[in-house]
This record gives sequence, C-alpha cells and structure tokens, in this order.
Amino acid sequence: MSRNLSSSFWQIKRIRGQSSEERVDNALQFLLEQGEISSFQRSGELDGKGIDRLVSRGETKNYKLSVKSSEGGVRHEREDHPRRYKQEDIIFIVPGRSESREDLANRIMSGICGLEERMHEHHF
Repeated sequence: MSRNLSSSFWQIKRIRGQSSEERVDNALQFLLEQGEISSFQRSGELDGKGIDRLVSRGETKNYKLSVKSSEGGVRHEREDHPRRYKQEDIIFIVPGRSESREDLANRIMSGICGLEERMHEHHF
C-alpha cells in the first residue's frame, strides 16, 4: 500500500509539473505573438541543469526559466543546487492555477525585466 501511495504522489507531481509547463508555454506563445520575445525553446540538455525554457529577446539576449508547480519546489531546487542558482540568472516561474495567460505573461516579462535591471546594475 505504501508503494502505491508513493507512486500516486509522484504521478500527481509529474502531472502538476506538466500542467505548469503547458501554462508557461501558452504565456510564452502570447508574448511571442505580442512581439515581446523573439523565441522560446525547451532543451533536454538544459533541463538537466534546471532550466525548463530558454527565452530569447532579440539576437543576443537569452533568459533561463525554471518552471515549478509550487513555491516549495522553488525552495527545494535552490536548497538542493545552491551553486547552480548562485548567479541568480535563472527566473523561477510558478504559474497560479487560476492565473490568466496574459497575467502569467506579464509576470514572466516582469521577471525578465528585473533580471535585465540586475544585470545592468552589475555591469556599470
């Protein structure tokens, strides 16, 4: 019985993760249609480094997104891989269950703009 509970837990976690990624993809598609970003992609190579999507703005600006289904997932990721997130160049996104595509897109853009500001401050 314990094995079944554990299996069910991981299946629910996987489904929640896929749902979160689908909502982020929909928001990124909206940003692409609006001309806010030039592309986004999923990469198996990057996924092993905690990056779920690579978002491009223009020819030279790329942003790493890590999609989580809960704030707890963000905390665990930061605790489990502190070196990976030391530079703070990864944008964590936790889509709200009832958050609209446009609201999520705005939050993603806020994360990108916030990262751009931090990068600008450190370079000057």
